[in-house]
Amino acid sequence: MKRKLDLSMAVKDFKKYYFTVAELKIFCKEQKIPLSSCDRKFDILNKIETFLEIGRLTPSTKTSKQAALFNKKPRVLNDEQKIGEGFKFTREARVFFEETLDKKFKCSVPFLAWVKVNSDKKIKDLKEKYLSLKLLKGKKTINKQFEYNKFTRDFFLANPSLSREDCLNCWRKVRELKDRKYSDQYLNFIF
Repeated sequence: MKRKLDLSMAVKDFKKYYFTVAELKIFCKEQKIPLSSCDRKFDILNKIETFLEIGRLTPSTKTSKQAALFNKKPRVLNDEQKIGEGFKFTREARVFFEETLDKKFKCSVPFLAWVKVNSDKKIKDLKEKYLSLKLLKGKKTINKQFEYNKFTRDFFLANPSLSREDCLNCWRKVRELKDRKYSDQYLNFIF
């Protein structure tokens, strides 16, 4: 049975259980942990983990004013230009990539993560990375914060004829497990 999230919970126990975003937000509100509207579940989990570990939050790293100004200035993009820290895919940037790279240009999570850590690279490198990621086929990896999505995909691969309700019933059992490591018995819908 899952423990209630409180201050007495150890970090290792916190990592083992599944908590909904609503549960995490309630805990943050009770402990006066600041949240912003752009915080995703992954960010909230990190904040709570830090809070449980050291008893307080570390100063947040906010985007510098320089990066914010960089994104507000109108600019002309070209292949030899550096991506730059704090680069955002504004409407103008998306239009540029639709015209010069791919008419169906879309930003994926792995692509955005690459852009974030490679701010010193050039736009032409960004285009090459986009094309290489686009060519990758097969089973996509689903990040840790999307555990339900990963379970749903695996469940329906193992049980294509079952309903969404069956999947939800099975997920409710799996999320109560301590390490949430589901085996074939859950994917094969045994209760």
